[in-house]
Amino acid sequence: MDRIIEKKKWTTKKIVWISVGSIFVFLILYNLIWGDHTSKFNVQKERISIEEVKEDYFQDYITQTGTVEPISTIFLDAIEGGRVEELVIEEGTMVQKDDVILRLSNTNLHLDIMNREANLAEQMNNLRNTRLSMEQNKLSLKRQLLDLDYQISIQKRDFENSKELFEKGYISDKDFEEIKDRHDYLVETRELVIENQKADSLFREIQVAQLENSVDQMEMNLEFVRQKLENLNVKAPVSGLLVSVNAEIGEAIGTGQRLGQIHVLDEFKIRLEIDEHY
Repeated sequence: MDRIIEKKKWTTKKIVWISVGSIFVFLILYNLIWGDHTSKFNVQKERISIEEVKEDYFQDYITQTGTVEPISTIFLDAIEGGRVEELVIEEGTMVQKDDVILRLSNTNLHLDIMNREANLAEQMNNLRNTRLSMEQNKLSLKRQLLDLDYQISIQKRDFENSKELFEKGYISDKDFEEIKDRHDYLVETRELVIENQKADSLFREIQVAQLENSVDQMEMNLEFVRQKLENLNVKAPVSGLLVSVNAEIGEAIGTGQRLGQIHVLDEFKIRLEIDEHY
């Protein structure tokens, strides 16, 4: 009688193929997870050079187009206002520091200086007169004291003689008192003259000091105004190229108005626009 033969699930061939496949998958996974994935490049040993690592500036270069410009540009502004009288130097000319570029005139400024000079002369004259009066008063008081000293010396002798005669009864009380009063009056007058001299001398000294301070202040103010007059000569503040002059003969110029500009050509700079990519 026939019997059913059971089919084996795990044959030797099947086990071999599964084992080989498992090993292959394991190797692939191992290589993916723990394998060295860095790229490699084989070079000859003699072509390899070794250098020491050190900190230094990183230098790189890009090509850009720029504009060469002067290192600085100085603007000319009018310090004082006025009327343009003369253009001394034309634009496009090389100038040196303090060269006069143009001249202005200002009538009001000239009149102000004349008035200040007149006031200064008057004040200086007052100072001289005060000093002269002070010296004259000193001489007058000195003569007055000399005269009083002379009269006191005479009156003193009369008083001493009268006192001796009064004690002997040769002159009356009235005559003696008159002589004594005269002597005392001259002595007190001398003391009063000395006090008056001191007070007058102190007053004159204060007056002279005030006048001297006033003269000094007026001289300073006059010098300041004269400097403003000098500022009517517009000068080059630096040496360089006068690239522009914005003024014409007869033109009215206001204080602070732009008159031109000077390029300083001692050094140069390059101006360019660099893309944000860099």
